[in-house]
Amino acid sequence: MASPLRRALRTADLAFADAALPRLVTPLCRERLYHSSDVGRAPGVVAAEFTAWKGFDQLQPVWWHTANGEGEQPDPLAHDPEPEDVFLQRCLRFRDWLSARPESCIAVVSHWGVIEALTCTEFSNCELRTYQLEELGVRAPRECLVPPG
Repeated sequence: MASPLRRALRTADLAFADAALPRLVTPLCRERLYHSSDVGRAPGVVAAEFTAWKGFDQLQPVWWHTANGEGEQPDPLAHDPEPEDVFLQRCLRFRDWLSARPESCIAVVSHWGVIEALTCTEFSNCELRTYQLEELGVRAPRECLVPPG
């Protein structure tokens, strides 16, 4: 599983290049929108580049956060920060989505904000950890959380 943001898909392809694994995108594990680099691209554009991945046909044309919610802002390239309560609710939906999956082992390639919210801990860039689904929770809201860098 991976976020539909190109940097997550590239990382997943590099990490699992030799593995014959199903590859599925879900916007539920996309980064919390802070910067213009967190704005996505149209599903068809990304799907054409990442042909081994499934799920692009399930994405809305604008699948990232916008000022009015997902996909409802006239200018999809504007990047108003995603409110923390909206982001944390999405992380809960992602955890529930993972729980409903039939697989017994899932690799998730996502972003700092999502991983921090689900594990309540910091990760180094490209760090690999193993968790049981029962260990994942969504942290309590807190103000002024700014991603590193």
